[in-house]
Amino acid sequence: MSFIPLPRNETKLDLSAFERAVAADSRDNIRGYIITQHNTVLHEHFWQPYNAENKVYLYSLTKPFTMTAIGLLADAGKLSVDDRVKDYFPECDIPQKLHDMTIHHLLTMNTGEPDPGISEDAITRDDWAQHFFDGDFAHEPGSYFRYNSGASHVLSLIVSKVAGENVLSFLRSRLFAPLGFDEIYWTEDYHGNTVGGWGISIRLEDVNKLGLLYLNGGTYNGKRILSQAWTAAAAANHCQSSEFDPRPDWAAGYGYQLWRGQHNTYRGDGAFGQYNVILPQYKAVITLSGETHDMQHTLSLIYQHLLPVLDDSPLRCGKLTNKDNILSLDTGKKIIQAGNHHWITQSGENMPFGSPSWLPMAAATDIACRYCRNEDDTITVILRYHGTPHSEHITINLHNKTAACPSNATGKAAAWQMSL
Repeated sequence: MSFIPLPRNETKLDLSAFERAVAADSRDNIRGYIITQHNTVLHEHFWQPYNAENKVYLYSLTKPFTMTAIGLLADAGKLSVDDRVKDYFPECDIPQKLHDMTIHHLLTMNTGEPDPGISEDAITRDDWAQHFFDGDFAHEPGSYFRYNSGASHVLSLIVSKVAGENVLSFLRSRLFAPLGFDEIYWTEDYHGNTVGGWGISIRLEDVNKLGLLYLNGGTYNGKRILSQAWTAAAAANHCQSSEFDPRPDWAAGYGYQLWRGQHNTYRGDGAFGQYNVILPQYKAVITLSGETHDMQHTLSLIYQHLLPVLDDSPLRCGKLTNKDNILSLDTGKKIIQAGNHHWITQSGENMPFGSPSWLPMAAATDIACRYCRNEDDTITVILRYHGTPHSEHITINLHNKTAACPSNATGKAAAWQMSL
């Protein structure tokens, strides 16, 4: 396979506040992250000695790849999520109370088993399937959510049985090649089956591509890979998870091997801070890798620092528009453009708000502009005048549709206000 990089945004974002926050707190310990929006890399950063070419061991972020293989088989009519699991394992001794367990129950971690599923002693065994069925299933399948890596490995075994090849081999031509993945490493059990619940090592950018596939309803670069019905079912909330884990981003529910999260997000994640967060509202995917000791804390920092950058929703003001993270303010004399957390430089000729008293009147100066949206439904636009030490802050109020410069760098009140 040949690695095909995602397209890059030419404009560089200033996300130093987020990067300082995760670097300052030992709980986060992020190695690197990549943000895509509208199918384009908006920003990426790796802390030394890590780089974008490194393979990342994903732990349980492996699970969505196994789930995708099930989806491809379901789309092809080779299996159904309503199929009974026991029908795929005639060689196993399966207790009567598990006869109604379905593939859907495996996908949603609703097997009824209160234990972790395949425990550490399974590594020394060659019968992982029987080990799973021998578990202490205290509840009826479909009635009890418990995060369970054993269920994920049983999904992998079903893929091997139906497709005649393991998940890694099955996905090479159907997922990895079409999405332009680099080489992949994936742990196998004693029989050559890829481990369904953990074990994959790939580039962080390739993880992000899987997120884009689900964000776009199963298409990638205009090509249909998965059905929209499958991606919608995978992202939907199928069960309550709050009793298992009360943390906000683990208590919001569970889909098909994907967690539901705050802000209408869903994600795959793995131990120690491997995340692939899909944000439909923002048409974005945020992928991180690290050695995190508080996974909720890292997600909270993402919401605090990165969601405002991704907010390119339409603004409802007549002279104010935004597109592709660029805000345009029509002052009547000039259109000022500002980047969302990044600078845009333009000519200062025909000053939009009248020349500040400190600005040399004899010559125009370039202006660098950026903006951010605030929690109180206002927007702050910062103007920095090249060739001078001065700057101005414009406050845009989306409620009363006005824009004003309350003061300039000298602290003196500005003399203008405009209606939008």
